[in-house]
Amino acid sequence: MSSEFSPNVIEAQKEKGALDKCYQTAVQKAKGRGVENLLPQFEKMVKTESHVVVNMKTAVLKKLIEKSGEFYKNHYEMGKHDPDRENMDLRLYGEAGKKIRYAALSLDGTGLTDYGNCHCQIRLTSEEEMNTRVNVFRINSYFLKRAPLIPLGYRACWKDRHLLAVVKLWDRLEIHHQENEFPRILLDDQGDRKDDEFIEVHIYDAFDSHAIVSVKGTPQTVKKAPEKKEKEELTPEEKEKEELEFAIVKKTLEQQEKWKN
Repeated sequence: MSSEFSPNVIEAQKEKGALDKCYQTAVQKAKGRGVENLLPQFEKMVKTESHVVVNMKTAVLKKLIEKSGEFYKNHYEMGKHDPDRENMDLRLYGEAGKKIRYAALSLDGTGLTDYGNCHCQIRLTSEEEMNTRVNVFRINSYFLKRAPLIPLGYRACWKDRHLLAVVKLWDRLEIHHQENEFPRILLDDQGDRKDDEFIEVHIYDAFDSHAIVSVKGTPQTVKKAPEKKEKEELTPEEKEKEELEFAIVKKTLEQQEKWKN
């Protein structure tokens, strides 16, 4: 792929100065909490071990891994209409927003269950491609839909994701925290997108099943009821179909050595 940067990365590059200032402020404030020794450990782990996770429903993943030439589609390509999402995409990246795929930054291969029961770790073909196509965003950008302005320093390039993690999460670190608690600090999955706390990942343009490094998950048991905000249990027939499709997906990925417990 060309080393030219995608539009979302170019926008993130413009905020590097603001990000650096926010980072320095966070480091200083961390000293006041007594976590100045813990913060570098957290930062290093995010820098060296964090990765992209996209959550998908079983049927979406099954189609992606079974159908030749299939790419992971965003809501535009699926023919869905969400005025708030579309307005936010336009504010973030102009027309290029229609090519963004949204994901989450993770340390343990798990993501956000409200978006799908299959946690798919994604990696593009090279670190160069990650740097030219991927950026990170401080919060779920959807919930900035009513904000008059997008705050400076909310975006970072892929290679600076650890800086944004420090800016966002320095005040969640406590002296007693251990490294095995860092994954939950970086991504706090509440099972409901309005309550989830995470760093959002923006991927420019499509990817196929070859970008999937590993998958975790369990069969889906609930669905969002039509025209309702709450969830409801799958019917027995839906559960049977889901469990069958999930078993097929898991077996296929085990054969590809991509399924992880």
